[in-house]
Amino acid sequence: MKYLLVLICVLFSITIVSAQWTQTNGPKGGPISKFLKIGDSKYIYCNTMEVFLSENDCQKWKKIFTLTNPIGKATMIQSISYFNKQLYIGSYFGLYISDENLETFKRSDETYFKETIPCMTSSDTAIYVVSLVRSENIYKVFMKSKSIQQWTSISELANGYKKGYTNDIRLINENIYLLTEKIVGIEGWKGSALQITSNQGKSWSVKKLDISCSIPTILGFKDSTLIVNNNEGGMQISQDLGITWKPVFINGLTNPYIVRNITANNKYIFLVVDGYGIYRSSDQCENWEAVNTSIEDKNIFCLYANNEEAFAGSEYGLFKSNNNANSWIDYNNGIIGSYITDMTADDNQLLVTTVRSGIQFTNDSGDNWQRVSSLDTLKAAYNIAKKGDTILIYLSSNAIIQSIDGGQTWSNVRSPNSKGYITRISLIDKYIFAVSDQGFYRTSDNGFSWDTLYYNSGIINQVSNICFSNGDVFIANWSYGVLTSSDFGNTWNQINNGITDIHLMTLDVKEDMLCAATFKGAVFLSKDRGKNWQQIRKYNANHYISDVLIIENAILIATSGNGNELIGDGVKIYGINKSEWFDIKNGFYDNMSVQCLDRLGNYVFAGTANHSVYKANISDFDYVGVNDEPLISNSIIASPAYPLPSKQIVNTIINWNSEFDVANADMNVYNSLGEKVCGKENISFQQQSPNSGIVTWDAEDNHSGVYFLHITLGNEKKVISFVIE
Repeated sequence: MKYLLVLICVLFSITIVSAQWTQTNGPKGGPISKFLKIGDSKYIYCNTMEVFLSENDCQKWKKIFTLTNPIGKATMIQSISYFNKQLYIGSYFGLYISDENLETFKRSDETYFKETIPCMTSSDTAIYVVSLVRSENIYKVFMKSKSIQQWTSISELANGYKKGYTNDIRLINENIYLLTEKIVGIEGWKGSALQITSNQGKSWSVKKLDISCSIPTILGFKDSTLIVNNNEGGMQISQDLGITWKPVFINGLTNPYIVRNITANNKYIFLVVDGYGIYRSSDQCENWEAVNTSIEDKNIFCLYANNEEAFAGSEYGLFKSNNNANSWIDYNNGIIGSYITDMTADDNQLLVTTVRSGIQFTNDSGDNWQRVSSLDTLKAAYNIAKKGDTILIYLSSNAIIQSIDGGQTWSNVRSPNSKGYITRISLIDKYIFAVSDQGFYRTSDNGFSWDTLYYNSGIINQVSNICFSNGDVFIANWSYGVLTSSDFGNTWNQINNGITDIHLMTLDVKEDMLCAATFKGAVFLSKDRGKNWQQIRKYNANHYISDVLIIENAILIATSGNGNELIGDGVKIYGINKSEWFDIKNGFYDNMSVQCLDRLGNYVFAGTANHSVYKANISDFDYVGVNDEPLISNSIIASPAYPLPSKQIVNTIINWNSEFDVANADMNVYNSLGEKVCGKENISFQQQSPNSGIVTWDAEDNHSGVYFLHITLGNEKKVISFVIE
């Protein structure tokens, strides 16, 4: 009995502290900066902070590494390599090395691997890592082999090695080539050079790159051929390992164009041109043809080719070709890393806008996502408004576009002021509202004419949010605090009694309750439709509040970075009845930056800066007083689940007050992430007496772990915890 009581207490605590947030299966896509093949069907790719693995030829991806605490850096992971069954990851924070199963990673303890690792390469016998050794103010090359597991420097100045910034390292014909910028030690030379060793660093030779390149990288590839890219535009080729150079011209393109990446197989040379997509040549770079059929994004970051297979990593995710790039297929199952800028829920559908992956939507609470349109012009979308089949999108090009058929076709909406930078749009009744740094505007004729909105004869600008409730429009404003209008913007009233800082960042309204947050992180609450306010959160200069959401008897705030929008503090929740703040970061990464919040059905959705969309079941917030009904029912008594633990079949005996009809009880099973795994239709009930019965669940198709049976009868709920082995 003592063991059972302890176990019940443990299970009850799990309902409180278990992970509240779980990542949805999208929006799919995200920037892929590095790509690597490590076996017949194993592939690695990474973005700025994470590394993913596929063990089934890219059909499904899983995350294997996340760079933690990325304070103050934009590009974190710089290089990856695979050697001797281990994965090596170079970052701004040093070198990370995996075990042979690619499941656990450890940061190297070597003092010379504590700083940035810009590049690395490997062969079947050795790995070479370039690292900044700050104590010596030099980039050094370190090597270890299968036979000698100790790291050795092969870049000593005494052997002819020169100081400079190392951009790239390549192995060509058993020789090591370093591309070094701002090289020192060559009289009168301040440009770039190739440093070459053919004897593992015992001696180095230097070839000056007498070409007009700024921050060059080695793009190519095999035999005696080198191609060097210029970040200011264009590329040059050498077919004698750097002795002589000539420019490479691409049919139909004029300089300057920037070549990001190049790869080759036994038939073609493939390259990526920034903004133009993928090109290939079969005649040693003399002629080129574009090969972008079926690929959604022409902003490609990395490219890999092997036999007839080719892989392209882009802002939209991963694309694969099985026919030498004649056509491309989306291989994004498991690639979930978009930057979410805005979201809106309407008609059982959640729509989001992203910086790179266009407009996407889900109709099943995040299990599946689709793009509204694959038009490249919709790739960078920042604000969304929806009402029925009408969708408004604000694009990075400072344009507003509209669809009246759910996203099938689009048309332009004329902006209210060509000089103003639009920051927010909203659909309310028959009006479109638009905010810019020049003013606040309204149109009823799809943008053919716009009204400028005023408060006390002054132009309203810097509006951070627009809400509509029971016939009234509410706005959060930098200069006026909270303004409200009952005539769709013709006249406004200021309602700030109790708001001590009117520099507002965001606002939400539900019924008579309003919540507003300031630029410096203070939060104010009104329970009487804005007549009176109370401050419920103090200032916090470390993080902005990017969004506010009112749900039942709680308020959620989303936080993003002050000075670095990629670094936030997750989501905080305020229990209105308890007048207390709770931290619900469980399930989030450290420093998660959350950009927007919305509700759809029983879930709250959080759009993040790097990890797409997360969701949490509102019932998981019961402990902060979200729901009015008590968690522990006085009218429902349940015995501990048996057997405990269970291998498949779980039973519990329930008794209930005679005033209830158990036939009307709602029964659902949830996992520890708050995800519903079984409904009433798959739970059997056998009545034993007028007021008792046995509830049975067959858990055969579910993983081992902790589960919760929710029984709701009338206005009361009972939660029974159990363990599946």
